Amino acid sequence: LTGDSVAIYIKDKKINQLDVVENAFMLAQNPDYTDRFDQTSSDTIKLFFADSKIRKAEFLGDVRSIYYLYEDSTANGLTKSSAMSATEVKLYGKPTSEYHPENQVVGKEKAFTLPKFKFYKNRPVKKILLKDIRQE
Repeated sequence: LTGDSVAIYIKDKKINQLDVVENAFMLAQNPDYTDRFDQTSSDTIKLFFADSKIRKAEFLGDVRSIYYLYEDSTANGLTKSSAMSATEVKLYGKPTSEYHPENQVVGKEKAFTLPKFKFYKNRPVKKILLKDIRQE
């Protein structure tokens, strides 16, 4: 999750909301297909939490996404979409989507990235971060 500014809202000592403002980008790597990254970019991303888990995501302004599809655990292509805004998987404001079947995707995953895509290999590790916080 990257962007120009990040604001975290805490309620009762737990994360309640996280906003990424300007150049917002989110990606998730598939553990079984490590060359495949679900990606979403927008002007702003708002994540809403309950019990320390994401319960709702809103993407506002110039939303673009690449989402890999699977049937059971077998790769089945991808969908590229764009819209003015989105809530989870619902697109609003002139949405467009294109499906790319698996035979057009396999081995060419690096060609399917959004302009803001950047994979950081030296990301923080949750277990280490929590250990450091608890020691303070």
